[in-house]
Amino acid sequence: MPQRHPLHDVIASLRSCQRVISKLSGERPDDWRRKLVAERRVLSERMQMLVQCVAADPVDRRRDRPVGKALSALRSALAAHQADYPAVSLDPATPAFRASAGRVRAAFNDVEAAMAALDHNNR
Repeated sequence: MPQRHPLHDVIASLRSCQRVISKLSGERPDDWRRKLVAERRVLSERMQMLVQCVAADPVDRRRDRPVGKALSALRSALAAHQADYPAVSLDPATPAFRASAGRVRAAFNDVEAAMAALDHNNR
């Protein structure tokens, strides 16, 4: 059985954080904006951890950096989304917000797909 790449755990933690953020903005429980800010901080810390892991990964570098490229696109989508929709003023019900959140989810999907392709190519 092939060994699981260590980046999977970091990517999974990022995806988990993204799901919590999505749930908060969708359900809007008491104090959801404060919780959203805190979760965005966690997401940022995990993103930085992933950036460091990908930069140091010799397999990704040998394969034309597919995970690194997908991660760069995710970081751009996430930065644009957070700049356009600060927690203090965002309205999750607007079509523009939902479209932006969809672009972030798609970028997460692309990172996971790049990771899966990297795994497949290393078998």
